[in-house]
Parts: sequence; C-alpha cells; structure tokens
Amino acid sequence: MNTTQKLIFAITSHEALGIILEPFVVSVHSDGQFFFGLRKVNSGNITGFFPEASREELLALAKCDEYREDLLVKQFSKKRITPREFYKELSEERFRKIIRPFIEKRLISCMEILAAERIPLYFKGGRKEILKEKPLLVELCKVEVMMNFERLGEETRYCLSALCKEKEVNLFGENSLLITRRPCYAILNEAIYRFPDNFDGSKLEPFFRKEFISVPKRAEKEFFQTFVKNAILDHKIRHSGFAIDYKKEKCRPLLKFETSLDGEPVFGLYFTYGSKIIAANHTGEKFVDLLWDKQVEMVVIERDLEEEAEIRSLLSAGKLVNSAGHLFTPREGSSKVSGMYPLLEWINKNHDLIDSCGITILNETNYFQGRIELTIHVEEGNDWFDVKAFAHFGEFMIPLIQLKKYLLNEIREYPLPTGEIAILPHEWFAKYREPLQLGEKEGDFLRLQKHQYALVEKLDSSGNQKFRKVFESLKEKKLSSKLSLPAGLNATLRPYQEKGFSWLHFLYANQLGGCLADDMGLGKTIQVLALLLKIKEESQVKKSEGAVSNFQFTLFGGAGDNLPPAHTSLVVMPLSLVHNWESEIRKFAPGLRYWKHTGTNRIQYKNGFYNYDVILATYGIIRNDLELLREVQFHHIILDESQFVKNPESKAYQAIRLLNARHRIVLTGTPIENSLVDLWSQMSFLNPGLLGSLNLFRNEYVIPVEKQNNEAKKESLKQLIEPFILRRTKLLVAKDLPDLVEKIHYCEMSEEQKSLYESRKSEIRNRIFEKMETPGQAGVKIDILQGLMQLRLIANHPGLTGDGSGMKSGKFEEIIRYLDNLRAEGHKVLIFSQFVRHLALFRDWFNLHNLQYSWLTGEVSEKERKKVIQEFQSSCEKNLFLISLRAGGTGLNLTSADYVFILDPWWNPAVEKQAINRAHRIGQTRNVISYKFITKDSVEEKILLLQLKKEKLAEDFINTNNPFRIFSDTEILQLFE
Repeated sequence: MNTTQKLIFAITSHEALGIILEPFVVSVHSDGQFFFGLRKVNSGNITGFFPEASREELLALAKCDEYREDLLVKQFSKKRITPREFYKELSEERFRKIIRPFIEKRLISCMEILAAERIPLYFKGGRKEILKEKPLLVELCKVEVMMNFERLGEETRYCLSALCKEKEVNLFGENSLLITRRPCYAILNEAIYRFPDNFDGSKLEPFFRKEFISVPKRAEKEFFQTFVKNAILDHKIRHSGFAIDYKKEKCRPLLKFETSLDGEPVFGLYFTYGSKIIAANHTGEKFVDLLWDKQVEMVVIERDLEEEAEIRSLLSAGKLVNSAGHLFTPREGSSKVSGMYPLLEWINKNHDLIDSCGITILNETNYFQGRIELTIHVEEGNDWFDVKAFAHFGEFMIPLIQLKKYLLNEIREYPLPTGEIAILPHEWFAKYREPLQLGEKEGDFLRLQKHQYALVEKLDSSGNQKFRKVFESLKEKKLSSKLSLPAGLNATLRPYQEKGFSWLHFLYANQLGGCLADDMGLGKTIQVLALLLKIKEESQVKKSEGAVSNFQFTLFGGAGDNLPPAHTSLVVMPLSLVHNWESEIRKFAPGLRYWKHTGTNRIQYKNGFYNYDVILATYGIIRNDLELLREVQFHHIILDESQFVKNPESKAYQAIRLLNARHRIVLTGTPIENSLVDLWSQMSFLNPGLLGSLNLFRNEYVIPVEKQNNEAKKESLKQLIEPFILRRTKLLVAKDLPDLVEKIHYCEMSEEQKSLYESRKSEIRNRIFEKMETPGQAGVKIDILQGLMQLRLIANHPGLTGDGSGMKSGKFEEIIRYLDNLRAEGHKVLIFSQFVRHLALFRDWFNLHNLQYSWLTGEVSEKERKKVIQEFQSSCEKNLFLISLRAGGTGLNLTSADYVFILDPWWNPAVEKQAINRAHRIGQTRNVISYKFITKDSVEEKILLLQLKKEKLAEDFINTNNPFRIFSDTEILQLFE
C-alpha cells in the first residue's frame, strides 16, 4: 500500500508550557490512514521531510518556532542551560505574566493563519497520547457569551451560555479545553471556537467540569457589587430573582481643582449622572449602581457620549486645553501668571459658558468664583477727561482707582468685603497700567489731560468721535482739509512743507504742542514762520470782522470759540542760529515784527515784548533773564534745536519750564540724542504730564526699552508720542533734493605713524587691564576715554600728540591730495573735524601754500560768524571751509559747497549727518558727495564697525556722543585689541 508524507499541526499539552500547537510530519496510507510514527519538524528541517509545504504552512511553522523549547530558553535566560533546568528555575508568576502571554500571542497568530487557509488542525494531547486522526472543526464566527444569574432564597447561581450561529454551545464536557485566554480560543465538543476579544477565557474553565457556580447568601452582596456589576458592563445578561433597571440620566459637567503630575494646578473634568461621578477619560460607555435593600436592583446608566463630546468642544473653544483628562489654560504673558490664577481667571471670564453648560465647579479654597467685569464711562471736561471706571466682583462695585496699587505692583489677589479673594484679570495689568500711572486721581475718578487721548482710547474705545477724529488725523498725519497759506509769505512751499505747516496749525487750533522733527535742511524754520504769519492774519481778520470764519474746529469747542488773540511768540535757539532766523524772517515773512533779545539790546520791561510778533532769544539769555521772561504771557514758545534742553536737570530745561505760553512747539532733527530721557524733556515741555514724572518714565520706558529691548514698551511709548511728532527724512522728500553720495575712504598709516600707534595702544591697554584687576582702583572709564582720545589723535596725525612731532600722516596726505584735485575742478569743500587742533594743521598747510579758506570754531563771535558764512557763500576764491563739529553742526546754510569731508568718525553718526546737511539741504542745486576718512587698522575702523552693529538701536531710540551709553564695556575694551 502506497504512503505519502503530510505536514500537520496538532494541539498538544506540554508538561511545562501548557497547551501549545506543534507541527509534525506524518505518513499517510493511500486510504487516508495515519502511521503513528510522528516526527516533530520546524522551519529548519521541514524541506528534508516535506518539501511541498505551502507559503501559509511555512508562516505557521515560523510562529511555532518562536516558542520552541531551545529558542525559548535562549530568549528568556541569560544562562546556557537546558530546557529542563530553565523550567526548574522558572517561577509560576514569571511564567504566568511573561512566558505564557508570549506563547499565546504566537499560538493565536498560528491558528488565525490555519483557519484562514482552511488548513486542518488536529488534537494530540499529552506527550504519550495518540494523535486523533479526525481534524477539529474550526468555527470562524465569534461566539456570543451570555452570563446567567439566578438569585434564589439561599444562594445565587451563576453560569455561562455560549451561542455560535444562534445555536447554544455546550461548555460542559471531558474534552473541553482552554487553548488561549485573550483572545479566547477553546475546544468544545471537538470543535475550536473563538470568543469575543474582551472576554477572559479563564471565566470558561469552571464550567468545563460543572454546570453552574453557587454563591452563598453571605457572599451575595460582594458578588453583586463586583462580579455582577462588571458583567453587566461587558456582557449580555440573563437574570432572575433581582431587577436590572436601565435609566437615562442628564449629563452634567464638573470641574474640580487638581494637581497634575508635574505639580501644576489643573482642572479635572468629570461628568455626573445622577449621584454617579465619572472621570472624563473613563473608557466605559455605561456604569452600574447596586441598590441593596429588601429588593436587589442593578441600575444601569448609559453615558451620553455625544453630549460629553459637545461639552469638551465648548470648553476647548473657551480656551481650555485638554491633556490626559486634565484641563488647563495656555500660559500667556509674564512668568508671574502661574498657579491657580489662570484657572480662577477662566472661571471669572466664562460664566456664560459655565451657565449654558451647567458646569459645577469644585474648589475648596476661599477664592472668588463669580463674574468679574469692568465698566468704563468717559466724561469730557474743558481740557481733560474724567474716567469713571468700576470693577464689578459679583455684587461688589469697586472704583478702578482703588485698585491702582494692585495693578501697578502686579498684585493679583484683591480681598473682598466677604473675605473672599478675587483674582484681578491678567490683561488689566497691561491695559490699565499706563492710564493709572499717567493720570491723576480725582475722587473716585481718573483724570486724563486732553493730550493723553491715546490713554483714553485704551480705556474706552467707544469714546467721543470728535476726539478720535482729531487724534487719528494727528497720528496718521492726514488732515481733513488743505489750509491756505498766509498772504504775506514770500515763498512757495514744497508739498511736504505745506503739510508740516497745516499740521502745526492743526495742533495750534486744538491747543496741543508738537515736535517738528524734520531732517536738517528740510526747512523747519519756514514752516514755523508760515504758521506765525497765518495766526497773525487770522487774528487781524477776527478783529476786523468781529467773527471767525473758515477756521478749523478745535478739540474743545466750535470754530475758534477758544482761539486766543495773537500775541508775542518767543523763539529760543542756540546763539549760532540767531542770524539764520533773522535772515529768514526778513526774507520770507517781513510782515512779522521781530526783536533780537540778545547782547546789550535786550528788552527791560514786560510790556516791551508785546510790541513785537516774534522775540528771538538764546538758551543762555533765557537763564539770565528768567525773572523778567516768566512774567510775560507768550502766545507761542518755540524751541529750535530743542535737544539743547534734553537734560531735565539742566538749568536750561528748568528755566524753559518756568515760562508761560498758550502754545508750544519744538524743532529738532534729533529729538533723541543720548537717551529716551531726551524725549521726556521735550514732550514734558510740549504737553505736560503726557509721559508722567521723570522717575516713572525711567522705570516704565527707559530701562525696559534701552536695557531690556522690550518691544511692547517700545510700541506703547510710540503710540503715546506719535500724534505729537512729525518727522520727514531726506529719503521721504528725495524728489525735492539733489542726490547725496556718501563714501568711506580708507587711509594707510605711514610706517612711523603705525609704529607710534601700536606702541601707544599697548601701553594704554596694559594700564587699563592692570587697573581693572587691582581692587579699589577707580577712574577706569576716564582712562579708557583718554586712551581712546590719544589713539584717535594719532590715527589722524602723529603731530597732534607730543610724541609724534615731525612724523607724517597717511590720512593727512590723502586728504590734501583729494583737496588739490577738487580745487582744480572748481568745487567747494566743507571740512569737518571734532578736533580744532586737527583743523589747525590744515590751516597751517593752506597758509603755507597761499590758499584762501574760511574758518569757523566755537571761539568765533556771532558777528564774525555771520560774516564768515556770507563770504564763503558768495566768494569765488574761498572754496575751502574748515569747521569744527561743535560750532558748525547746526544752524548753517552752506549750499554753495558740493563736497563734505568728515576727517574723523564720531560715536554718534547723527552728528556727522548734521554736518553733511550743511550742504545737502533745501536750496542746494547740485549733487553732494560726502567722504568719511578712516585710518585702517586703527580705532577709527573699529568705531565704524561698532556703529554698523548698533545701527538699528541707534535709529530707533539712541543717538549719543557717549560711547558708554550705546556700547558695552566689553565692546569698548575690544577697541584696544
């Protein structure tokens, strides 16, 4: 009789591993009978016995290999031992928790492969038992489990029913066998059944040998409380002797203060159904309560998962972030926003959401959980606003002004009369800090001046529309209508100058002070003269007609209701500008009567000033004649080059603040020269109180902006001052000016100059470092500045120091070469240096070579200064002008020159630009070329690099003549490397 080889998979019982699936090769007669000489096979030797194995059979073989004894020992033991020794050392707990789950996972994969491919599965049993030739039936459908509970008088009976294809499967039987627990596979009635994934197969085993389990009466309650309750949650139930009541309860959310794993306060989200509270991240879809009285009742409540999801969505939309069942608010603002504050603040803000969702808050602390709101009403005074603001904490109404110390000192907790603690909203601190700081207390109200309207808008964005229109016009520099120029103006203003004139008049009409901060050379003087002339003409019309027509509306009243009659205006300036103002009044506004209150021709009596429209005076004269001038009621006070009063502690500033005027204007090309304090000085003159006290301004703006680069503070300050500053740069009005070309020319040092420079640099550096390392030594910064001065002088010319007498300068020779070429071409050149002795070297050279030139330093008198300027402007022979930066940086109109030489770089590039603007200004018809001469490998080159590095900060806020203000100590010391 012929035989063939066949690969089979059989369920066996291993003495140590339990029920497993093993592959064998068996010989089969042609009539289908098995020879019982079984051979165990694996993936390594199967081809020697049965080369025809299919892909699926090989996959099943591979799964069986994974729990083969030798491989199992190798994987789970670090020792080289036999399987018998491994089993002997293996604890029952380790086998149950680790080894058996590992095996069952592979058993299940193997059986799923066999079932899917209809590969028969056989039963063998123990090692000595004979393989049964009839294959087991594998039922592919999952068995449905029914749990049966019958409560009798003295006991409760529990059993299981299993249904497959709507037919009951008998669990009881000698051949019933559990193969795996979860998912559960079991042999019942010579067939293999698969149970639901969530069913624990260990629950079957008791019923393989008995039909039911009896629970005695004494253990019933615990049995119902645990086992029956869980059974109802997970399985179908048949019951008798007790009731199961399915109820629908309304889902109500609950927020509870808890602590997260990282120690942060959070909300725990829960849902209540009747008396039952469950965590939001609980996975069950229903829960059961046991009612144990005379009658036993199991109450089953199904969760409203759609309602829970909707509540989660609403909370998320309300800015609560869900993480692992905990809710928290995103962190915003400063690090001080921490702890419970964000949660309490969320409650205070979201009562509409809390009420609509029916949320209950559980908080055992004494914090106030009611609504917190702020109501603001702004009332208009003659030239101020009264802000009536009240904070509402539930039934309590507290004036906002009473919260000032809390909001300014960032104190979040405010005690209420009930003893509860209210948490002040985080945004109040940023939003109301400035109004509370800069406003004045007036009873329970906050009073703000008219020029502080930007703060009023922060408090109440729905404020007076007229105010808003005025300040938006100022802020955007978009005036409602074009103002006609005064008839007596002997000039045609450029478009940007007309706009500046209209802007100044708009400020005047609305009784506000302003800063005209156009670049040097753009005609600030003529814009102011046009304003003064316009005011005079309007006043004359008013007097002659007895009424006002065609005037712009003022901020506080109708057309010109409060417009005062034109009186004397005072213009204060550096001495160097007096001639320029006198000249331009004569030329462009001859209708203005003016008086130069300088020298010995000063007015001696108060009423003497009222004979003139304009009084020209210097900052020095104001200090000297303060007692007289403070008695005069000026119509306008105009400060030209107002950076002269940048220091609030200076005598000039103190004197200016004591003068009386209805209107104020400042003119400057550099409103910020050293620090933001410069801005405070000028703004406090223009609109007193706008920026608060100096001490407040330093703490709130200067330190945060200059030291900490706080962008929020920078933006806030800009909003406050923006309406009152009009600035146009040359770039913005380039079409009205010829081109300006700025070049840097690098000069090599002569050999002897370089040797002297390096020697002196080493001496200075060593002295500074030695002093820095010596405790108690002072004056290091003075040594640094003196050292820098010496190096800069050598870089210019060794002859400027005592040790360099007779040496040559590479820069000097380059400049002379350039001047020779330019003179030959007929150009006029302005030559600027901050060192008068440097200019003197060129003067000596010009004298030696019989060259005509002009000379201007701080020692030149006002009368002589005027003569020098006129001669250079009109002379064809004098084409070289030597000027010190201090004397010639402002107040000069030298448009006859078309070249500007900057002989040495200065810390503040704005000073250099002012010098260039002496030639590149209105009235210039030719292109202007500027040369900055830099000595290579010297401190000058490094100063230039530092300027570029700090360019953005300098442009935004700081232009300074003090290197220690804009450069760190480290950067300054690097200049000596």
